[in-house]
Amino acid sequence: MSLGAIDFGLIIDGAVVMVENIVHHLGERQHALGRRLTVSERTEEVLKSAKKVANPMFFGVLIITIVYVPILALQGIEGKCSSPWRSLSC
Repeated sequence: MSLGAIDFGLIIDGAVVMVENIVHHLGERQHALGRRLTVSERTEEVLKSAKKVANPMFFGVLIITIVYVPILALQGIEGKCSSPWRSLSC
């Protein structure tokens, strides 16, 4: 798997986690109130649930980025084979 595919998967994974958490919290709040949420209630709930997962997602992305640093620092033929900026065959 290329580094580009892994990076794309990482971005999508973060977006999926964020959206799932928001939808979950909106559903819980709507069920608890027994009615549809107003626009301001929806906005408040979206911000609250997004803030709840923002820190863990940031640190997860940071850890994975730190793991990639040694791979991106490779030189020579190893660097050419694993470089996300070049499409050279090894």
